[in-house]
Amino acid sequence: MTGQINLKYPHDARTLQPGRLRSTDIAALALEVRSQVVNSRTVKLDLTSIMRASREMHVNGQHYHAHWELKEDLTGENNIPALGLVDFDPELPTTALVMLEGQEVRDRDYLARSTAAHELGHLVFDVPWRLRHIEKTGSLPVEPKRCLMMPKDRSRLRSAPEWEEWRANEFMGAFLAPAALLHSQMLQVCAGLKVPRRSNASGRLVVNGRKADRDLIQAVIDETAERFGLSSDFIDYRFQRYQLVQPAPGHAYA
Repeated sequence: MTGQINLKYPHDARTLQPGRLRSTDIAALALEVRSQVVNSRTVKLDLTSIMRASREMHVNGQHYHAHWELKEDLTGENNIPALGLVDFDPELPTTALVMLEGQEVRDRDYLARSTAAHELGHLVFDVPWRLRHIEKTGSLPVEPKRCLMMPKDRSRLRSAPEWEEWRANEFMGAFLAPAALLHSQMLQVCAGLKVPRRSNASGRLVVNGRKADRDLIQAVIDETAERFGLSSDFIDYRFQRYQLVQPAPGHAYA
């Protein structure tokens, strides 16, 4: 691993604002970044690897630094308690300040992974244009918002996420649990638990939800989550996104 993230994607050459990216585009970029953080055999990412690999960023021709810090009682704008945030200082025009809530991430490593990956998404997509704005004007942009924050109280998140937050979440999911890797790990778990499988319309093996009951499917979710070091809810959602369970009518996955 190089200790530097190098990436290019569609953007405005003048402002460095990202172009409109689909979820599939973001997933491909997340996989490219992951390949620069760990080798292809690694399943469970760790916080140190993410922080170390992203200290130097080179995105769309813009070179900048990421200063990571664990901070107790982290708050963002309006003193809202935060799990993670990316902030800026006009005196440091080539640096993004990435902070994670120290107590929270030390106590729950799965939360450390997901929060760090979310902030890495912001480093990739939302930092270059903000630093370009500081470079050109000497000040922080007022809109869409001064800093990028994940609140500790998730009820503060809007029911319809802002574009930047949606994009960072899409990146996080694909970065931590890429579709192909999740599928292969799930099949290994299924083999060990003797879970019924079937081929879907494209010929890919998936869990047969008509023959596996909910408890058995939950066991697959839990063991797969353990392999990735993520929460069962996280993996449950990725199973749904990647259609890794073919459900019976009325099943919880329907």
